[in-house]
Amino acid sequence: MAAIELRMNALLLKVLGPVFVLIGLAVQYYPLNADLFSKSLVSNMFYIDAGLIACIVLFTNNIKLMRVFNYLLGLALICLVAATWFTLFPADYFKYTMGNKLLNTNIGMILIFTSVFWDSKK
Repeated sequence: MAAIELRMNALLLKVLGPVFVLIGLAVQYYPLNADLFSKSLVSNMFYIDAGLIACIVLFTNNIKLMRVFNYLLGLALICLVAATWFTLFPADYFKYTMGNKLLNTNIGMILIFTSVFWDSKK
C-alpha cells in the first residue's frame, strides 16, 4: 500500500508542479484576450512558486513531506478562493476570475482528499 501511496502523491506533484509553472508563465507572458485567468503578477508568481516548490518536494522522495505539502497547498488554494468570495485580505492582490476560482477549488479538494484519505492507516 505504501508504494501505491508514494506513486499517487508523487503523481500529483509530477503533474501539478510543471502545470502550475506553465500556467503562471503562460498567463504572465502570453496574455489571452479572454479573461479566463487572473493577469495579476501576484497570482502568477504564486502559481510559479507553488510549482517550483512541488518539484523540489518531489525530488526529496519523502512521502510524509509530499503528503504535508499536498495538504497545505490544497488548503492554501481553498483559502484563497474563500478570501475572494468574502473579499478578505489577499483578494485585492490576486484578482481571481471565475477560472481561477474553479481551478483552485477543484485542485485544492483533490490535493486535500489525496493527502488525507489515500492511506489513512499510517
